[in-house]
Amino acid sequence: MSRPGRKQLTQPGFAGKKELSSDAKIIVALVKKQPQNRDELCQNAAVNLKTFYRISSFLQEKGIIKCINGVYALKEFDFLEKQIEDALIRFTTGNFCTPGLLANEVGRPWPTIQALTYKIAKKLGLTITGSGSDTLILKTG
Repeated sequence: MSRPGRKQLTQPGFAGKKELSSDAKIIVALVKKQPQNRDELCQNAAVNLKTFYRISSFLQEKGIIKCINGVYALKEFDFLEKQIEDALIRFTTGNFCTPGLLANEVGRPWPTIQALTYKIAKKLGLTITGSGSDTLILKTG
């Protein structure tokens, strides 16, 4: 039972709050889509450029987000994984891809990206056959 004269809150800490703070908006926008460039993130988070620079610096200092080559993502986001996934999607529209093509596209040697490629290929429903220089990444179906 509540005490007389006190209003009971249904959501503690959010009484009268109409919208998320700017930092929360940026984080939510990145949860929905990663990575994003500055302009895209400002638009998706509905924050102006001045606010974005102030908040993004703070979020980077705290290790919540990171910026690589002008592209923003949450700390846990793996840019290499995204590069490999995009390259696999592009190359397999032609039904197959070789490790050499993929390595050149991503800019890393095949042995460095091999394990991650197998993981992503499985996620995308691609088949990897052969071994060594005879390896082929095939589109299934």
